[in-house]
Amino acid sequence: MSADTPSIHRKPSLDRTGLVWLGATTLAMAVWFAVYGQLKPFSEWAVARLPLAPGSRAASPSATCSISSSSEKASSMKNVKVLGPGCKRCEAAEEMVRKEAAKQGLAVQIEKVSDYAAIAGYGILSTPGIVIDGKVVHAGGLPKPDDLAKWLAA
Repeated sequence: MSADTPSIHRKPSLDRTGLVWLGATTLAMAVWFAVYGQLKPFSEWAVARLPLAPGSRAASPSATCSISSSSEKASSMKNVKVLGPGCKRCEAAEEMVRKEAAKQGLAVQIEKVSDYAAIAGYGILSTPGIVIDGKVVHAGGLPKPDDLAKWLAA
């Protein structure tokens, strides 16, 4: 073979640019994993130093602030969260809550929560989950209609 003929069986080699790129990528991944791995312990540390009661709803990752013009209306309305990714069972659970609330004549505000971090913040491992006024009442599968009626009436 002559010098200008390309070799078919030549193995690719890493030149200086390839080595720099590989090193930089490896370093960036190591830094990302180091930082990402520290986010949860840092957030737990920060929340532990806030003047909140342990287990309070304000300490949960899905804590929200709502402003109501009428405190009487806010106290009579139930806040119901249906936790789940949006599957058929989650939609069925939401519909069950709507029907039971209408049957009991209750004013409810239903919120669908599909963020996995927010769901995990409630301690839910199996969906759908139902949270009524900040209290987890059900997790996994569809709730029994009798249980749902009790939870909404309470």
